[in-house]
This record gives sequence, C-alpha cells and structure tokens, in this order.
Amino acid sequence: MTSYIYIIKHKHSDNAYVGSTDNFNSRYRSHERRSNFGTDGQKRLYGFIRDNGGFYDFDMDIICKCSKEDRYKIEQHYIDTLQPTLNTDRACSKKRMRK
Repeated sequence: MTSYIYIIKHKHSDNAYVGSTDNFNSRYRSHERRSNFGTDGQKRLYGFIRDNGGFYDFDMDIICKCSKEDRYKIEQHYIDTLQPTLNTDRACSKKRMRK
C-alpha cells in the first residue's frame, strides 16, 4: 500500500505543517473541514489557518510517495529537514501516538 508525505504551506509566509497519510484525498478533506469547524487535533495548525485567511490561503501538496512501512521514518526526515512551524512537536505521527 502507498502512503504519502504531505506539506500544508501558507501562501503568504513560510509557515508550514508536515504530515503523512494513506489516503491523501480523505486527509485533504479532513484538514479542510477541521480548519473551518474543528477544535480537536492540531490546534496550532487549525488556529493559524483560521487566523490567516482560511484553508484556501494554503496549499496542501504531496512531498513524496512511499511504502507504508517507511511512512513514519520518511515523515520524520521531512519534519527534521524542513522544520515546519505549524507542527505541534518535532516527532512524527507514530512517535506522538506512542506517548
């Protein structure tokens, strides 16, 4: 199965978020919905989106495709390399789930 590493980037600044998913289209719709109505999950990301023009002032793009087995290792690589300002912490999704 294919997984995706993606970035959400504000069109008017360098603020960004890096994440991963097995279903990019579903995750896109989830971020879109949560940025408008949600208070759960990534509060820093969704608050920034609401305060800075809404979801359509952001681009959500696939950085790379990878195997499901390599998903979290590659996501962590991009978090470490790009240092996105809107990620809540510097650990990828899987490491956050272990806490």
